[in-house]
Amino acid sequence: MAEVRELHDELRHRATHDALTGLANRSLLEQRLGELPAGEPVSVLLVDLDGFKPVNDSYGHHAGDQVLVAVAERLTAWTPHDGLAVRLGGDEFAVLVPGPATADGLAAAIEAPIMLPGLADVTVGASVGLATGSPADAGHLLREADAAMYRTKARRKSAEPLSFSM
Repeated sequence: MAEVRELHDELRHRATHDALTGLANRSLLEQRLGELPAGEPVSVLLVDLDGFKPVNDSYGHHAGDQVLVAVAERLTAWTPHDGLAVRLGGDEFAVLVPGPATADGLAAAIEAPIMLPGLADVTVGASVGLATGSPADAGHLLREADAAMYRTKARRKSAEPLSFSM
């Protein structure tokens, strides 16, 4: 019976978490949004990495995976204890925070250099979008955060390109 329970727990974890980073996945994000009281505000921050593709192209997917794991660790450290850090897929992440939130310090935490052993120090940027509203309208909330993230990305395009050194 204990083995069956362990297997069940493992399968549940695999269904709700990203295998590479260990973060929650989109399914668990949607589940948590559905569990929150409709009358209380919630914030969703969407994060898209800037300059991630050149890491994969220059150093390979193994190095890209190391960057994603490092970003996941930083995202987890930034996320409040009652929040949820999520990998949506590829180089896209999210944070769910009960109540109103700000993105203060999130981009800076992600943008600190990441050391790839034997390769280089890599820097990736982070375009962050934030939306606050009712969890009852999760679809709208996610679309608003996504639109805000793309506005941030458009503003960042005119900034100095991100680089990595060897």
